[in-house]
Amino acid sequence: MADDLKRKLDEVSSIKNVVNRNLQEDLRYERELNEKLRTELDRFQREKDSMLSKLRDQEATREDIARETTQLNANLLRKNDELRKLEAEHESNCHRLRDLNDQLEAMRQRTLNSQTQKRRLEDDLRALTDERDDLIRKMNELNNRYEDYVNSMNSEREQIIRANKTHVRLLTAKLLFQILTQALDMRAKYAL
Repeated sequence: MADDLKRKLDEVSSIKNVVNRNLQEDLRYERELNEKLRTELDRFQREKDSMLSKLRDQEATREDIARETTQLNANLLRKNDELRKLEAEHESNCHRLRDLNDQLEAMRQRTLNSQTQKRRLEDDLRALTDERDDLIRKMNELNNRYEDYVNSMNSEREQIIRANKTHVRLLTAKLLFQILTQALDMRAKYAL
């Protein structure tokens, strides 16, 4: 009976050692798994912070684009107002030129009345012709300025369109890259 008891104690001791060994292995496995989970969680947090930073950068870029677009639109409106003023001035000069031509014609008719009147009228005619030539020169300058403003506005409009297209492509590429990165991260996460 003592031998039976001793043998049973040895068996219990042996079972206890096996159980302790299994528990230690389970504990070691749990620690390794916890360490891997902590590492993965840290990596996920870094990626999240990186994505938030990229999002803030994109938001800042979008705000810059909006600010630039607003500024360019304001410049276009200002130039458009200047162009309207030039057109109005041009129209006024055209009317004035027609009036001067009418006055010249009337004066030519009056010059036929008398020699004395003719000399005076010729002086007036020279003054009006000079004034007409001056107005024609001014009209030509206004026409040149008008064409310069039209060319400038067209050039700025094309620059705005190109800039907007570039910004849209950039934002689209960034968003696509972020979505692909998130998809790869999610796939890698679920693969673990």
